[in-house]
Amino acid sequence: MDTSDQPSADAPSLDAVLGALDRLQACLEREAWSLVQPGTPDLAAIAAEKTHCLDALLPLDRALRVHAADAETKDAKSLLRDWLLKQAPLPEVVHRMQLVLETCQRLNQRNGAVLLARQRQVALGLQALGVVSERPLYTAHGGVNPGRRGMTSVRV
Repeated sequence: MDTSDQPSADAPSLDAVLGALDRLQACLEREAWSLVQPGTPDLAAIAAEKTHCLDALLPLDRALRVHAADAETKDAKSLLRDWLLKQAPLPEVVHRMQLVLETCQRLNQRNGAVLLARQRQVALGLQALGVVSERPLYTAHGGVNPGRRGMTSVRV
């Protein structure tokens, strides 16, 4: 009997995934607000909460990686849709999950752009004061530069 279309016993619960995605979306919305409003919630606490939300999504990531190994397509949206359909949820659940994922991606990209712009503003301000960075903290793709030590020298 072919069980390839059956949900895996170790597949993450769709309720748990949707809950984690909803929490991540709310966290990203708070982050967006705190980036533009002074005196709003602490970004460090929000970053910690985002990490917690992403950790809760690791079972989904693992399941999608397993699914991708056998899938004909490597397109992320198609992989997710195919995996979701194998879990046999209602079409509304599939649509909701795709919508929340797209919203989270859009919020994260926007927040990253705001942070990068702020980083550039701070760097220009520090440069005007004669303080220079050995390397920027973040790469152009949003990653952290390895070996980053921070602001270390003052030009006289």
